[in-house]
Amino acid sequence: MQRLEKFQTTKEAAERWGVAGVTICRWCRQGRFPGALKFGRGWYIPRGDPREAAGFSFETTTEAAKRLGVSLPHIISLIEHGRLAGERGPWRSYAVARGSIPSEARQA
Repeated sequence: MQRLEKFQTTKEAAERWGVAGVTICRWCRQGRFPGALKFGRGWYIPRGDPREAAGFSFETTTEAAKRLGVSLPHIISLIEHGRLAGERGPWRSYAVARGSIPSEARQA
């Protein structure tokens, strides 16, 4: 039996990756975290997940807008049209893959 010290809570994972806890729960339900366990209403994600080593992290749309020098509605439009790596969360919240740039900027 695996010990719980080898796992992080959804809250810990959300803080580590800069997304909302409900986003982590959704990703757990979608099977994005191999080895994640559900106890009661909470999820436990293995520490040392391969995504951590690969730099899996997100920033807020506000942070991305400041970094890219564009407006917040423009960032949301880029995500919705698939030109910026990111995801839509619940209640129309978004997460942007940290360090990503819009596809049209990559082509220049």
